[in-house]
Amino acid sequence: MSIATASGSTSFLSGRPLRFVAAGILLVNGLFPALWILFTSLKTEAQSGSVWSPA
Repeated sequence: MSIATASGSTSFLSGRPLRFVAAGILLVNGLFPALWILFTSLKTEAQSGSVWSPA
């Protein structure tokens, strides 16, 4: 099931190019949060603002 244009050539959003676009989106969606969690967990206690005491 491929989408063809009026000239007979296949569209960019069909077949193999679509798979590469989808794979890139999935890679970014999975990799970015994982790297964000990793890099924010490497902060020391002095750098993170979560350890604040009023006294």
